[in-house]
Amino acid sequence: MSLALPPRIRYTALSRNLCILGSDGVDLLSEELNAFFDTLVNVVHQYGGDIYKFAGDAIMCLWTRNIGKGDGNSRSVHDMLTAAIQCGFELVGIEHYLVKVAQAACATDSDMDISKLTLPDSLGLHCAVGIGPLEMAAIGSPPEFICNGASFAQVERSLSASVRGELAISLASMGAPLLAA
Repeated sequence: MSLALPPRIRYTALSRNLCILGSDGVDLLSEELNAFFDTLVNVVHQYGGDIYKFAGDAIMCLWTRNIGKGDGNSRSVHDMLTAAIQCGFELVGIEHYLVKVAQAACATDSDMDISKLTLPDSLGLHCAVGIGPLEMAAIGSPPEFICNGASFAQVERSLSASVRGELAISLASMGAPLLAA
């Protein structure tokens, strides 16, 4: 069993707006998105998840039964699900206030004009949790790992029904603790 939890942010419009500032805006965008994603990755690792893939504006994360490499330790479905849901709640609570950073940058550089920008108050995200078996394959050299399975389909459906600041939990995930041995 594996769980998938993709935080999603929408930063295409933000990118366009910050690029109006030229190279300073591009640098600011890069720094702030790196800081934002670093925070997300650290939270996922704190809850025992692994980053499977950065896919556009999403991070695909997995919680798997095996904790270590061949050490015989494994987690129950209940433990994986609990960790993913706790992680999801923490992730949706993260707000990254980019406007204040942009305003501070413009205040220190007279060539930057923030009045040209339409910035969101912050970068936020929404998450979804799905559960189920995964099929994995390695393709090419160096290998590119590809996952497919029920949990990804559940996540996609659940994300469609959620908005920024929400954690969507698939119906299969809600019933999973009752099935866990």
